[in-house]
Amino acid sequence: MRTTRTALLLLLLSVATLQTVLCNQSMPPPYESLPSMSRAELSEHDGTDTSKPLLLAIKGYVFDVSESQRFYGVDAPYHAFAGIDASQAAARMSLDPGHLNDDISSLEEAELKALDDVFDSVYVAKYKIVARLEGSPFYAGADEL
Repeated sequence: MRTTRTALLLLLLSVATLQTVLCNQSMPPPYESLPSMSRAELSEHDGTDTSKPLLLAIKGYVFDVSESQRFYGVDAPYHAFAGIDASQAAARMSLDPGHLNDDISSLEEAELKALDDVFDSVYVAKYKIVARLEGSPFYAGADEL
């Protein structure tokens, strides 16, 4: 009987923990509510000018990744993502120069899912969203609001 109670208690704690994790997931703010940023402006935030925040875009959302210089700063493994919308590269888990853009028209279903997963679990969960990228194919028409 005591073993059953302990097992039940552990199960309830596990469910409560899972519920807390799922309910506290970050959601990006409405795209239209963000200030807009041009691609030219974004490109100025590639880490070469250390007086400016280090920015990158995924799915048209611009993230401040300054706290992760070791990943996105100059000479870092993912520096190629800095200053651009790297949605295709993030979806493909690729640093191929041909993938460093926001064109997702050639992505397969699994790659689109991977993009959604990395967007939510890495970028939205960890980094501050500072702007929306003008002309993003993810939110066509948003710039006209």
